[in-house]
Amino acid sequence: MQISVPVLNPGELYAGVVLIDGTLDHHVILLPGEFAGGVWADADAWATQAGGSLPTPAEQAVLFANVRNEFQQAWYWSSDERPDYPGYHWAQHFDNCSQNAIQSDGLLARAVRRVAIS
Repeated sequence: MQISVPVLNPGELYAGVVLIDGTLDHHVILLPGEFAGGVWADADAWATQAGGSLPTPAEQAVLFANVRNEFQQAWYWSSDERPDYPGYHWAQHFDNCSQNAIQSDGLLARAVRRVAIS
């Protein structure tokens, strides 16, 4: 299967593709700007206002692999809440790629948009 990189808007960076159950699912595009740090709900609202959403943990792994130089060496919120610990959301550290469920404030955030692969 041949896939094409989607058209990017000004300031966007192409990060790569995400597989779901071993099948190409969608492209991940990093939007410009960064949430300065705070609680998850504020980061989620910021990402929506930026025209995207917080990345999933799988998308954060793609971001780390392909555009990590666009991130500070710090913790960044993901979109996913840990189901067995309400109020804890997955986050990724962009220094060593570790992921953990965190309930805190002060974490940074970046927004992504997704383009389905058909």
